[in-house]
Amino acid sequence: MRGEITGLVCERAVTSFDGTVLACRETGSGPVMMLANGLGGTWTAWRHLIEFFRERFHVVSWDYRGTYRSGLSAAPARYDMDAHVRDALAVADAYGVGQAIWVGWSMGVQLDFEVAARAPERVRGLVAINGAYGRPFETALGGRYARHAIPAIGRLIRDVPRPFSALLKLGSGWEWVLDAMIAVGLVGKTLDRRVFRELVRDFGDLDLPAYFSTLLALGEHDAEHALAAVRCPFLVVAGDRDPMTPRALSEEMVRRVAGAELLIVRGGTHYVPVEFPEMMNLRIERFLREHGLLPEAVPGAGGGTAAPAARS
Repeated sequence: MRGEITGLVCERAVTSFDGTVLACRETGSGPVMMLANGLGGTWTAWRHLIEFFRERFHVVSWDYRGTYRSGLSAAPARYDMDAHVRDALAVADAYGVGQAIWVGWSMGVQLDFEVAARAPERVRGLVAINGAYGRPFETALGGRYARHAIPAIGRLIRDVPRPFSALLKLGSGWEWVLDAMIAVGLVGKTLDRRVFRELVRDFGDLDLPAYFSTLLALGEHDAEHALAAVRCPFLVVAGDRDPMTPRALSEEMVRRVAGAELLIVRGGTHYVPVEFPEMMNLRIERFLREHGLLPEAVPGAGGGTAAPAARS
């Protein structure tokens, strides 16, 4: 389905461990599905997945600290992975979530690995989409030069944000920019352009010092230690043309976790959820069903609040 997220969506502000205010959204009814965003998008990026599962799950997501509708990190500023993981658990606590299916995209994959390592009793199942387990810059864009170039560019934009912010706002309305990204293979031809336009528009309003502080911290984060903690049903989704998290990395991840399952999407880049949503959602549905994690659909469900008994 291509269009707006339908039904009731409830927004809520959650105060995290250090006073940082996080913007959260929820919809649907049933067992909880926690969505951990990629660093480049909001809950809008999950539009197709939310529409597909909202009659069977109570879907909860949040904007990372310092991005989109969430507030900047409380002083002293913290944008490291530990802070983001503690934010995730604060959101889960605020919604009364005991256990959940945790679905992560890109940065959200590493965050979910840390949740599984720190609080395994809270993870019923894990879905990793276009994500890495080691230091992301070591494997992105071939790794050889990216491991140096990405941090250098990130530090420049973080420290001198004004001209880059102006460029982002200017370029966010140019359709040829998206065409160029498709031409060089950063995104695929099947991309839902409407969703991607919204993501780009929101990206243009980011606080760049906060955003790139998170990006730089992500580049130093290594979740390899957490793979051994994954004991729940585990599905990896990867695109065979993803320049940020290459296919071989996903295959290695699956080899390291007993019982892990893998979907390789042909033609998929780093934006599989908005390029091949039907394929991805059907595979996740099958994964959940085969592991006894998929409840029956409730026609007409979609209120913003799930019954408390359904959250554990």
